[in-house]
Amino acid sequence: KEVGLKFAVDDFGAGYSSLKTVADLAEKDILGLLKIDGTLIKDIEKKENVRKIIYIISILSKSLNLKAVAESIENRDSLDALRNVGIHFGQGFYISKPKIIEELLVEVYSEKYRNINGYSQQNF
Repeated sequence: KEVGLKFAVDDFGAGYSSLKTVADLAEKDILGLLKIDGTLIKDIEKKENVRKIIYIISILSKSLNLKAVAESIENRDSLDALRNVGIHFGQGFYISKPKIIEELLVEVYSEKYRNINGYSQQNF
């Protein structure tokens, strides 16, 4: 905390992360991210209950001053569905394939990075 670092809970919604642990870490201000597991994301377009769960994760993260990050975004429909339930950060092949550092730096400073498929970098 003193050096400005915070933790992320990976695979949230599918792993072993408990809500009590999330609450405790958020209260200590050492938690910054909830990374929503890709197994949930892949079903967001076709399963209403999954959309509801991800929406609740969005509300939970905002109420605890955390960022909710969607993993495994593979297509525009998933990206749009995530925006509709309040998730504005994500990763996945639809956004960018893995890159070596030199390629990443070029992209970070390019217009393409600042405007990912019609969405700004700050907020899909």
